[in-house]
Amino acid sequence: MIILSLAAIMTSVLWYFSGMASGNQNTPAGLSVSAPAAQTVNDGHARDYNPAAVIYGGAYSKAELDKIAFTDNRDGFGHTDLQQIYAAAGITQADFDSSDTVVGTVYKTGDIAVFGRLVAVSSETDSRNLLLASAPFNWLPRAPNAQLFIATSIPAWVDMKGGSFHWAILMSCGCIVTQPIWPSLA
Repeated sequence: MIILSLAAIMTSVLWYFSGMASGNQNTPAGLSVSAPAAQTVNDGHARDYNPAAVIYGGAYSKAELDKIAFTDNRDGFGHTDLQQIYAAAGITQADFDSSDTVVGTVYKTGDIAVFGRLVAVSSETDSRNLLLASAPFNWLPRAPNAQLFIATSIPAWVDMKGGSFHWAILMSCGCIVTQPIWPSLA
């Protein structure tokens, strides 16, 4: 039986998001996570080629995410659970494709902005289990962005249906960002 410390888990989490934010595929220990050349896109975007990303290499256009997640249901690493992951989060292709889903920015502080306007605070990010990347889709670890992000901000697709924040998808990795529902004190 393997027992992992919280420090070991957080080191893995930080390594994952540092690579996602910077485009760096090297771990702090100098190990390399590389993609097959045919799957690597060099388009100037910080793409996350870590197998723990929800979408290996991310998606920087609606057409790209539609093809990977909703049409093919397969990313460059071979994950075939993308439709299940997004459906479990309540994200449909119709909602994603709608004009309500726009480009925004998710910040390490947990803030989310669209067109320079703050639309959410205290956001959290779901990603694949970093230590067991083949874990079932319904076990995506969630943590506050402040605990996961190395970068100050990451571009995202942000759903603003009805003028309010519902969810976001980080472009670099396809990870889902949500805002915790706080219990009412009334």
